[in-house]
Amino acid sequence: MLGRPFREELLRGSSVNIAFIVSNLLIQLVAGLAIAAFLGPEGVGAFAVGMLVLDFSMVLVHLPGVAFVREFSSREREEALATVAALKLLLCIPASAAILILAGPLASAFRVSPLMIALLGLYPPLSAVASIATMVFEARRKMGRRNLPGLAENVARLGAVIALTSGAVLLPSRPDAAALAWVLGAIPSAAVSFALAGFPDLRLLHLERARDYFSFGWRTTLAHLLQKQLLWVGTAAIYLAFLPSSLALAQSESGLFKISYSMMFYIVLLGSAVPAMLYPLLARAFALEDEAARRAEVHRLLSIAFYAEVVLAAPLAVALVLAAPWAFSALLPGFSAAAPLAQLLAVSGVLFCLTLPAAVLLPASNRPDLILRLFVAQAAVAVALNAILVPQTGAPWGGAMGAVIADWVTAAVGLAYAHALVRKLGIPPPSFATFRAAFERGTPQAPS
Repeated sequence: MLGRPFREELLRGSSVNIAFIVSNLLIQLVAGLAIAAFLGPEGVGAFAVGMLVLDFSMVLVHLPGVAFVREFSSREREEALATVAALKLLLCIPASAAILILAGPLASAFRVSPLMIALLGLYPPLSAVASIATMVFEARRKMGRRNLPGLAENVARLGAVIALTSGAVLLPSRPDAAALAWVLGAIPSAAVSFALAGFPDLRLLHLERARDYFSFGWRTTLAHLLQKQLLWVGTAAIYLAFLPSSLALAQSESGLFKISYSMMFYIVLLGSAVPAMLYPLLARAFALEDEAARRAEVHRLLSIAFYAEVVLAAPLAVALVLAAPWAFSALLPGFSAAAPLAQLLAVSGVLFCLTLPAAVLLPASNRPDLILRLFVAQAAVAVALNAILVPQTGAPWGGAMGAVIADWVTAAVGLAYAHALVRKLGIPPPSFATFRAAFERGTPQAPS
């Protein structure tokens, strides 16, 4: 009976992803604890500024990836791989340049180390090379190889964190050391990607395909940029709300929220195992010529993915609520005040996970405009509520609690709107009976 779900390709591939994600999260947890203990609440708040800048730039670098995976899933072409690799490497130039140019002004605005931000400017080209194998094997639905570059990066980063936090390399500030560890971790990841997938012949670059990738990619890229903003807007709002009172207080309060949000986001990271496998399967399903077969297969995949997210996210949220006080007091006593925030944010983790299958379906259906609408709506809600609630630091609904409330509403709006957009495409709501059938008899092969 336990083996039956693994006859379903979506669940089988997702289980491989989960195994790698759990391994990665354990490594990240150790590295995160080491960094947090090394930096303290104020240092975590300062380092969060640098990571905010890096995350925004990396969205640009990965612009063509979504369109490439969608195309490569149904038909593999060497010129497609060459095109996506060339575009990513070219996009690294403005991404890294922007980080280096903005390091000084951003450091002055947020009163953090400019070297920390500048060091992170070395990360984009390494990540671009590492992503080649990830994209290729995701499109081929080979989830074991897809996850190896990420595993190599996390292992290397853990080693770099241990070395740097032990004082092996002296840098002007502790956030500078954390930034260097982040960059050093990407070097083995790029090497593993090269070993697994090689490096495409960039001379096969296809200009027409590059234009198609941009046409598809700018909307998904803007959507992902807004999604990244959702991860950071609460931290930034808290930082700015307390900055007029005290720099130390601003860094400490934002650092506490950031660490609690990171704990909650482990739920979403585990939930992302499902859409990583779902996206290429949906792309293949939408390529079916028969309309009835296409709609049936898309609905089947959506149903299985949605309820798989329920099975994953709900127990993890309960575990976070029960374990957060002990975990913080035992492992990070300096961050004990973050435990109640992590417990409250567990609700958001479940809602974000339940949004993932519908959000992945939108670009797979060749409607990147719809996923852009989704994240524009979420971003508008997040920015508005954080701007209204967080500055009221003296009220029960202000400060960090205001950021939590904003996160709840943002996640709920995203869940409702994502499934409304899916229904607009003519796809019925997820069916629990379809999910249950995958456990009873496995999955029929999709028609070719």
